[in-house]
Amino acid sequence: MSKLFFRALLIAAVALSVLSGAVLADKSYPRWATNAPAIGGYDATAYFNHGTARRGDNFVVAWNGASWRFASAGEAAAFKANPTAYQPQFGAYCTGGLSQGHVVNGNPEIWRLHDGKLYMFYARAGAKRFDKDPAGTIAAAARNATKFGIVKE
Repeated sequence: MSKLFFRALLIAAVALSVLSGAVLADKSYPRWATNAPAIGGYDATAYFNHGTARRGDNFVVAWNGASWRFASAGEAAAFKANPTAYQPQFGAYCTGGLSQGHVVNGNPEIWRLHDGKLYMFYARAGAKRFDKDPAGTIAAAARNATKFGIVKE
């Protein structure tokens, strides 16, 4: 094949790479802003207050572009008083995936609390890797989340 063909292929690959990064950044943060109800309808306070993932019901709080559902009026009030304390980190994307340089949705049923913050994962394997080095995983995820536009600088 000719040098011209390889040059055209390289230009196309670079353009596709730049374009795909822009698409990720445009729709990425926070993921729940375009995906109501937030975190699949799970109660964001339950992770902290009950140590479990559970669905919210009829108690709804509108915040940051989405409806957040809760299992009780008290939990809805707690969230409303301080939503950033309960929100999942990295816009509810998979912390493990971000740490490895790719963007995938987090699963509300696969999660970890670390230093008072909620992290979600796509698969149990990512959560297990997180358990071995939470600080390192979070740092790597934060670097990539900034690169992908998921976390604003």
